[in-house]
Amino acid sequence: MATKLVRIGLLLVLGLAAIIAICFALFWAASTPFTYDAPSRTQWQPEGTRSLAYLASGSDAAGGDVLGNPASYFRALHVDTINSDEIAGVVAPVFEAGWHTEAHTFNTEGPTFDGAGNLYFSPLFSGDEDVVLISLNAEDGSRRWAVPGTPGGAGAPLVLDDPDNPGEQIIYVSAYDRAFAIKPNADANADKIIQTDEMIWSVPTGLSAEGVDRAPHIFGLNYDPTTDTVIALAKDNHIIVLDRKTGRSLLREPYSIPDIAPSPSREIETPDRIMARVEKAATPLFGDTPFSALIGPLLGNATLIANYFSVDPHSGRIWVAATAPDAEDGSADGISELGALYSLRLSPGEDDLLTVEMLNHVSFEGGSASTPALSADGTRVYVGDNFGKLLAIDSTDASVVWELDVGEQIFGSISVASDNAELYLPAATSIIKVVDEGDSARLVWRGDLDMYPELGFNKNTRSLTATITANGLAFMASSELQLGPGLMLSLGTGLMDRETGEVRYFVEGREDSVSVTSIGPDGSIYIGHSPIKRIFASALFGEMLPPLTGGVQKYAAVRFDLLMRDAIHAAFGRAQNAAAIGKDWPKKLKDLEAKHILVLIDQSKRASSEAIREGTMTTGQWEAIEAELDIALEALSNLDFDKSMTALSTANSLL
Repeated sequence: MATKLVRIGLLLVLGLAAIIAICFALFWAASTPFTYDAPSRTQWQPEGTRSLAYLASGSDAAGGDVLGNPASYFRALHVDTINSDEIAGVVAPVFEAGWHTEAHTFNTEGPTFDGAGNLYFSPLFSGDEDVVLISLNAEDGSRRWAVPGTPGGAGAPLVLDDPDNPGEQIIYVSAYDRAFAIKPNADANADKIIQTDEMIWSVPTGLSAEGVDRAPHIFGLNYDPTTDTVIALAKDNHIIVLDRKTGRSLLREPYSIPDIAPSPSREIETPDRIMARVEKAATPLFGDTPFSALIGPLLGNATLIANYFSVDPHSGRIWVAATAPDAEDGSADGISELGALYSLRLSPGEDDLLTVEMLNHVSFEGGSASTPALSADGTRVYVGDNFGKLLAIDSTDASVVWELDVGEQIFGSISVASDNAELYLPAATSIIKVVDEGDSARLVWRGDLDMYPELGFNKNTRSLTATITANGLAFMASSELQLGPGLMLSLGTGLMDRETGEVRYFVEGREDSVSVTSIGPDGSIYIGHSPIKRIFASALFGEMLPPLTGGVQKYAAVRFDLLMRDAIHAAFGRAQNAAAIGKDWPKKLKDLEAKHILVLIDQSKRASSEAIREGTMTTGQWEAIEAELDIALEALSNLDFDKSMTALSTANSLL
């Protein structure tokens, strides 16, 4: 009998060990992405007439070009003033995990870039270091310089061209109580610290952070070319307006949207034992700040403003997503159950100052997790509500033109393409492509997120807002264990095809983010680490997962011959479309199209030396391609799309 019991016990132990081994095998397999081959050319191309983006002229308030449209890299939190999340160039079709730096920082917005590719970000937390802005070298991630100050108050830096010094740029940053403007190559001391007197200007904002543990967050600066001003929006519903050249405050006092009330508070339904482990895992990143105090605002608890804002450069209209006026939900109780989209505008006031004019607003149930995103021509505003609907708003009167139920909540900003009326939605589980058909919308596809094997309770899910590029969508996604709230086990960055929704390329990453999928001038992807989602998995699984880390990571371009191929292929597609239907386009539209093609040609030329260096292209091959690109450039100077198309077709065939 005893022997039999021993055998049964042994079988149970072996069976339990086998189950544990199988669970570990499934865990490991579900956390390991598939390997992707280098992608072929995309079949997507522009069709018809694009939405006309803003192009500056000498008659503008700035007296010249400041925005540099079309944007070819992230100049602001969502690329540009309208939050399109679209760049004119291509992202590297093949990339690999590169440098990881500034691991002691926790970053919710950025990075942004200057034309030379240098990075800029304002950390939310920075360990024991008090800095409000950090600049990095794109090549190796080394720190170029930093600006001292209390971290946490400033959002994504804004990078504008300097019309008074063509070819130069200026970086603009605002914390709650101070804003400043600085040149990319400002002098730094031996400790790489920029002093106040080395800035173009450094001014008080008119807001005070005294008496509070942590100043309300500023969601980055934006730019209004109709008044040549930089504008900041704070989490506590304050707007400041500064003269771009001098930093002088142009409002008599900071403006607040009237009568709005905070959103309701909702408790985080996590067992105390688990929450204690989460707080312990978060301590190295957040110090003494409780994780629950950070996650509440991210979930929209007791919030007035939770997102960045948009400025339409055509009209100067400012679009802010916030809560609705208190009484609009039927009860003046100090809580707003509704979200609202507000349209504001700067108007002339007394004493050479400006005033903020409330134009109109539209309210909707549940609020929004979206930063308002505009069409390139400024006629439409897009937001997602908290019940799975995409809303298209007429910018003239803030009326709802159409709404589309996509079947799952939209988490984040809508990516708005300037071509083909395409919209890309960051839904709960995937990326969704929608086409705006005027008075209605059509759902085209749900992206096929197939990066990890979906075993057991594991599911592939989307992470960040996708960035639209000329050769696809740059995105971040993960493998999550679906046990109640998703537990992020592994994640990475990828490239999705705009035509089909298929993943063209994907590589494993180091850390997740609540920011954006940032792309620099070199076509590489850069992620600001803010591991909110992964904290829960780390708390539960401990050393089974890589430790949490902050900082910024580069997903570096490789196979520069393919980057060149995609850039030239995209340029050819644009020239072909313009040659076919653009004869009667107005000159401003032709100019914009030529500028877009020039961005792609320039990107290909800058990548050529890297392609030769890595051995994927010979000097002779490049000389033949360059000759055709030079012909295309000369033709574009005369807006001759037929001749440029022919030259680009030949260059395209050589890759």
